[in-house]
Amino acid sequence: MTPDDIRSTVIYIQAIAADSRATDIDAQAIAADSQTIATDAKTTGIYLQTIGAYSQTIAIYSQTMPANIGEIRGYARAIAARSRAIAGNSEFPSKSE
Repeated sequence: MTPDDIRSTVIYIQAIAADSRATDIDAQAIAADSQTIATDAKTTGIYLQTIGAYSQTIAIYSQTMPANIGEIRGYARAIAARSRAIAGNSEFPSKSE
């Protein structure tokens, strides 16, 4: 072997070592990407569960709202009736006085 052959062999071995390190780095990056994808999938699942919970809450509010509106109207009618009763009471001056 000539000195040039030896130098070429050393350069070749160094190149193989560099490629091996690059391959290891790529493998680590792929593993990290897989973990990130798994985390993103879990996060997406949590978001979907939260949206589902909000949808159920909105459905409950939609069902109870008519009853609440009816109750408010009932209170308004009761207050109006009391107001008329109070206005008609002889101890209070009437609107015409």
